[in-house]
Amino acid sequence: MRRPPTGRYDLHPSHTCSPCNDRAPAGSLLAPIKLEAYFEQFGQDREKLTAWRRPEVGAALDAALADVAAADPDHPRIRYARGWLAYALTRTGRPTEALEQYRALGRFIPQPFTNFNDPRQSFIDLRIDAVQGAVAAARRTA
Repeated sequence: MRRPPTGRYDLHPSHTCSPCNDRAPAGSLLAPIKLEAYFEQFGQDREKLTAWRRPEVGAALDAALADVAAADPDHPRIRYARGWLAYALTRTGRPTEALEQYRALGRFIPQPFTNFNDPRQSFIDLRIDAVQGAVAAARRTA
């Protein structure tokens, strides 16, 4: 998909159609689908990791966080949602929020980590990044 002149992505209609868009009920855990779409798009376009810091990604993250907060903790897609949140929050420089998702996941390794050659190591590496970022953030505010 081509990038519009503004440098922002218009996701493929399959990722933005109802019920995946803002009309999906809170707690449906459909909002993280946009994070997966960004992951796929950035990979196809060989975007740098800074692509994760775009405002539209931040908006998708906030929607996904609200979706998870409203979801039943036993929802069958909760780990899927938390996996995408953990990854994207780490990539966007929001390590404290990411760390909450890693804690909730425990030792379970969901998507997107399963997309990498070594899912376990990818999960561990990004979790370490989140821990280090959260510690650094806490020191700055102390």
